[in-house]
Amino acid sequence: MIDIVIVDYNAGEVLERCLASVERAQHSGAGIGLVCVVVNGEQSEALAQRLARGLIRVERPPVNIGFAAACNLGAAAGTGQHILFLNPDTEISVDALQTAAGYLSKPGNEHIGICGVTLTTPGGAVGRTCSEFPTFSHVLNKALGLGYLSPFHFRTGFMQNWDHRSTRVVDCVMGAFYFVRRGVFARLGGFDERFFVYYEDLDFCRRARDLGFLTLYTHDASIRHVGRATTDRVPAQRLRYLLASRTAYMRKHHGNVAALATWLVSLLIEMPARVTLAVLRGRGVEALAAVEAWASLWNPAPRRESAYRRWGKRAADVISSGLLLLALAPVLVAVAVLVRLRLGSPVLFRQMRPGQAGRPFTIQKFRTMTDARGADGVLLPDEHRLTGFGRLLRRSSLDELPELWNVLRGDMSLVGPRPLLMEYLRRYDPEQCRRHEVRPGITGLAQVAGRNSLGWDERLRLDVSYLDDVSLAADIRILGRTFKTVFTGEGISGAGCATMTEFKGAEPKTVGPRPTEGEPPEAR
Repeated sequence: MIDIVIVDYNAGEVLERCLASVERAQHSGAGIGLVCVVVNGEQSEALAQRLARGLIRVERPPVNIGFAAACNLGAAAGTGQHILFLNPDTEISVDALQTAAGYLSKPGNEHIGICGVTLTTPGGAVGRTCSEFPTFSHVLNKALGLGYLSPFHFRTGFMQNWDHRSTRVVDCVMGAFYFVRRGVFARLGGFDERFFVYYEDLDFCRRARDLGFLTLYTHDASIRHVGRATTDRVPAQRLRYLLASRTAYMRKHHGNVAALATWLVSLLIEMPARVTLAVLRGRGVEALAAVEAWASLWNPAPRRESAYRRWGKRAADVISSGLLLLALAPVLVAVAVLVRLRLGSPVLFRQMRPGQAGRPFTIQKFRTMTDARGADGVLLPDEHRLTGFGRLLRRSSLDELPELWNVLRGDMSLVGPRPLLMEYLRRYDPEQCRRHEVRPGITGLAQVAGRNSLGWDERLRLDVSYLDDVSLAADIRILGRTFKTVFTGEGISGAGCATMTEFKGAEPKTVGPRPTEGEPPEAR
């Protein structure tokens, strides 16, 4: 079974043509399972109509999370043996799907992890789209224009010296049609989300090769590919992301010296040349885009996240949560028994919450409320269901202890913005959406500054401000203040309610059905 993942960034008509080709393939028995469209921009009416007809699944993160992260989000929704990552500016055929699946399923081809097919232009020309793994010499040849003078002698990455009319193993196939074994995808942990867009396919192929899986390009089947149908609408952003991802790739696979050299070549040679050529050709929009991207390079050095934010925080979470689960095992058992005796079954409260990048996960806590309902069968308000025993658990934060398992699993962190309700995602403004740039936490800056007694504006402002100071020192300070807050019991309830008032936010701006509200809030 083949799952198809399409990342849409305001693709409009080209996406509709792509989905129409997928629908034709579905009706032709191509073995397609889930078709998931991850919307990183505005959701179109045509997309909403297909969603209503049950032809596709749509995932909509609260913010544009980037291509790599969106691909991972879409892949997580399916279970098919193979995953096809498909650009919205393509039109596929049954032959392409069956050919790619056939190569990966053929006995003796277990070492093939990724497959790509021929990409043809709207005019029918065969695109020379396969790439070598990038090196600094490729960057230099392109910056100096040597690749344009003699692509056979001065390679720039794309395999221009090969006509792409045969089947062979290559370093990398273009991500427009990227057919992957799910097992390989899972072993690699998906695409590296540090590549917002561009170079994530090259990085994936390289990591797959390091695991012993090769990439195959086949000319036995083809699809139509428009090329840059969406990114050409935002030329400055496209160029800026391209430069940033190229530098990130060099840093990851060739070291800091190569990354610094790449940044310097881009800054001092390539971008001035791009601006000059655009002006000489009379292409004003292209020149302005190049100037804007060039300006983004004027930093003392390529920026990078702190070591703590990149891996130290996660390492601390794994070690701390593991040790705490072992040390607090008697407490967890005792509280579980008391909840069972006082409130009945189930012992744990489970609910879907949005995590990093808005990805849903199941949070688990000890129950603090009964399931009391009114005559109409609807759950009573929180204040009528929250018992004295439940208030004690909430005041002492003992109900939060099962979340240590979420931390160990990687759904949450010890410190970060609290995970709220799924339906709130559509109510945030763009700044408030930033709270999902990191894993949600058991405790956070807003919790130690007043917990549920804070108004929503202040609470969300504190969540976002934490993102600007993610450090070991800041996390230690927050954890220290957490113990004080738990001891004093400050801010357990919001004004005029037992837990927290509902966040109303702004009206949803997307088309299509709203998510169904499930369990009661308990959103602290």
